[in-house]
Amino acid sequence: GAQRFSALRALGEVMGLVLSDRSIYDPSVQASPTASGRAEHASACTKLIHEMLVRSLLPKFGALLGDKEPLPSHGIIILRLVMEHNSAFGIILHRLGLVPRIIGFLDPSSSHCSSQVASLVKLLVECGDIDLSELYDSGLGDKAGALVDHMAATHAEAFYEPVLETVSAIMYHTASQVQDVEDDGGDPSALLDRNLPLLECAPSLSALCILSSGAEDPLTPDGGGVYDAPVCEAASQCLLLLAHSHPLHALCGPDTASRVAEGLRAGNSTVRKRLLKAVMWMVEAGDPGAVEGALVEL
Repeated sequence: GAQRFSALRALGEVMGLVLSDRSIYDPSVQASPTASGRAEHASACTKLIHEMLVRSLLPKFGALLGDKEPLPSHGIIILRLVMEHNSAFGIILHRLGLVPRIIGFLDPSSSHCSSQVASLVKLLVECGDIDLSELYDSGLGDKAGALVDHMAATHAEAFYEPVLETVSAIMYHTASQVQDVEDDGGDPSALLDRNLPLLECAPSLSALCILSSGAEDPLTPDGGGVYDAPVCEAASQCLLLLAHSHPLHALCGPDTASRVAEGLRAGNSTVRKRLLKAVMWMVEAGDPGAVEGALVEL
């Protein structure tokens, strides 16, 4: 066990160095008669690395991710490195049947849940080679929503950035699909319904819009600490995207409305612009009576 862990950790360190060195690994370089010596070298090395990954290394990850910790967590780190440097490997992970297990690790109750998992899931969503419906079938919406609530409730700072980026990627992808369906005269309701678990975590997202790091209670306005602009901006972007998809519901909870009001009062210019646009979408969506409570709170 200890030897396998040491070997896997060393492999991760070597992979990180190799994949980040464009003189060794560069997927954009193609061998050609007119290529420079350096380009030919990079192309040959890249081909060897691809063969090693596809034929030898990645097929072992099914067993590795089912092993005892810390092996799965270090396996996730290697997969994130691979996807970070070449998103085309997303389809390989899919064909190897690894994607459902990776999505399962996103569950906050899983012993394998980590910020690395969230970063890897974001890369899988963004790679464009995997049908997002398959990710949802593996529980993407439920697990991402539960993780947002968990990290907000437990102030899990390591999760803030990767989880919010994952939610944003999911919502962007949904918005693109909805637009395509509407352009074809179809009904996007099924696409929107997949994100209901994310809609349910809107109160947590709104709380993160007013986050102060170093405060005794970082989610309480004027509770001391330093305004955490990057997290507040990322959370407000997620809330904006939710309001775009579900304008009559994203901001209507009493806690959500009061926190949005606080964000409009005390947020920086980016946060205020995003929250104000979310409010405008809510107002323009239809019956003012449906959003009266939220408007009063705001």
